[in-house]
Amino acid sequence: MAKTDESIIEETVPTTETTVVEKKVAVKKVKKTVKEALIKPDNTELINCTSSVLGQLVYVSKKTGVTVIWDNLGDEEFLEFGELITMKSSQSRFLSEPWIMVDDERAIEYLGLKNLYSKLANFDELEDFFGLPLDEMQSKLAQFPTGIRKLFGEKAREMIEAETLFDTRVINLLEKELHIELKPIED
Repeated sequence: MAKTDESIIEETVPTTETTVVEKKVAVKKVKKTVKEALIKPDNTELINCTSSVLGQLVYVSKKTGVTVIWDNLGDEEFLEFGELITMKSSQSRFLSEPWIMVDDERAIEYLGLKNLYSKLANFDELEDFFGLPLDEMQSKLAQFPTGIRKLFGEKAREMIEAETLFDTRVINLLEKELHIELKPIED
């Protein structure tokens, strides 16, 4: 067997010095809210709608000719969801003033009324509104759409005539904010 000479060769390899720079980067966390998919009611689904107008309210559909009559404040009628969509596009004041209140959460969401409804008074009875502190009453009146403001004016007039609203501070505030005359005319 042949003998081999093994030798270890050490080689010096020039090294380069590397500098590691740590960079701290601020990461902005974005909170995403996952919104549940909005399930549109079927166009033929009947939706309960309540009148928010004192006296008679009549809706005549421009698309189908359907006539719906609410005789007084608080009366309820059922409309097909498709008819509410037609109402929103052709006679939006019924929903935006609002002359009627939609009583279905999915329909409210789909029709884009949630923000409007959140601004409205949350009272069991209109009379409760007139018992609020004046500054709160003034603040709420400023947020209400025209139809609701008109409703409060009509209700105040009714209560003044029935002598159930007689606080002159409330009456003066309502006259100022609603731009109406509520005080009875003396003969």
